[in-house]
Amino acid sequence: MQAFPDDPWSLDMLDLLRDSVHHRNENDIGEAVRKDMEERLDKLLERPPVYTKEEGGNTELDKLKKGIAKHRDYIFTFLANPAVPPTNNDSEKALRPAKTKLKVSGCFRSEEGAGNYATVASVIQTAVKNGQNPYEVLRVIASLAKA
Repeated sequence: MQAFPDDPWSLDMLDLLRDSVHHRNENDIGEAVRKDMEERLDKLLERPPVYTKEEGGNTELDKLKKGIAKHRDYIFTFLANPAVPPTNNDSEKALRPAKTKLKVSGCFRSEEGAGNYATVASVIQTAVKNGQNPYEVLRVIASLAKA
């Protein structure tokens, strides 16, 4: 959608996604809301493309529409299941420490070192997410490894 920011289809799709996230954030996620969002999505997917390539091929927007149509049944899962977040923000947050490590050091010196870093980082992030003390979790793991 970034390739065609002024395209009416892109703007309407962004409005649909914003509206659906707003409903989720307001805890207004009943069956009627989901059905309305799905109907709006279907109408958007039925609209013909505004832009086409000179050689008649599909534009990036057409490819996006096909991908959305292919996974249509899963687009609004976060409206039906409160355990599913509407964004991937948590995943992006989880990657930040590794990216910072790479920027500071430039690289990992070995594949084993990268694997060890990923394992320890994963344990720490899981502990924090579960409300546990990461230090205590690592201490318990270390004591189990000695036994």
